[in-house]
Amino acid sequence: MSRRKELRWKGFQNITKNQQFPSFHPTHRS
Repeated sequence: MSRRKELRWKGFQNITKNQQFPSFHPTHRS
């Protein structure tokens, strides 16, 4: 895996993690 692809994949994982985090975090619900 090239370093550029690796960085892109890590960034993608961070985005999905940030999107899922609020739904799994009870205190984030209003």
